[in-house]
Amino acid sequence: MMKWLVNESDHYVFHVHAGSLAQKDIEEIMEYQEHCLKYVLQVLRLELEEKIHYFLCDSLDEVGMYYGDYVPCSSFFRDPFEIYAVYSRKQKAIGFHQDVLLLANLINRPNVVAIREGLAMFLNKKWFGVHNFEWVLYWLENDQYVSLQRLMKDEYFYDYPPYLTYPVVGAFTQYLIMTYGMDKYLSFYRLNESTVNKRFKEMYGEGIKTIEKEFLDYVRLFKLDYAMKERIIELISEM
Repeated sequence: MMKWLVNESDHYVFHVHAGSLAQKDIEEIMEYQEHCLKYVLQVLRLELEEKIHYFLCDSLDEVGMYYGDYVPCSSFFRDPFEIYAVYSRKQKAIGFHQDVLLLANLINRPNVVAIREGLAMFLNKKWFGVHNFEWVLYWLENDQYVSLQRLMKDEYFYDYPPYLTYPVVGAFTQYLIMTYGMDKYLSFYRLNESTVNKRFKEMYGEGIKTIEKEFLDYVRLFKLDYAMKERIIELISEM
């Protein structure tokens, strides 16, 4: 197993392989990731008292090896403060996503994957360069949209491809935060009632069915242009 070289910034301990692209770009990576983290901490109303150990791997296979199941993977976090991510010419899986998942655990760990990933995707804003809302428009226009009432159930969430599920829950989370505010959303994130519908009623005064309808009414105010449709079709064909 290759030895790690260590580089420290204000909030991270970065681990890179000698001669890797990550080692070459490490100063740029540290600056970028610190900016991302600063914003995440501001949005989530958190302070970080210890450094995150960030392991930058050369391939998807290497990330999967560290995860433990040897399935190719772009990134994951491990409690308490470790992140593993691929950094190669083809894919650079750094940025907001794993930081949000890791740090949001300091607030709560909702037992619904769509809620956890929705918060991470809200801060990501995009999935493979396409805005979350544009993905939702694409699924709506092609009659392939999957209801949030279904995606909020873990047993169904992983039945669908991530390029559908992740942007949908991210766009919905962004709608909730834009409409009702971040403080209310963080209070919602802390809830642990037995059903998602009860959590929505307690915090937002309506069940998820009603709020989802309002969300879709908002999304449909916009149109997806031809170039973006073609871009999404191309991305799907590559996945």
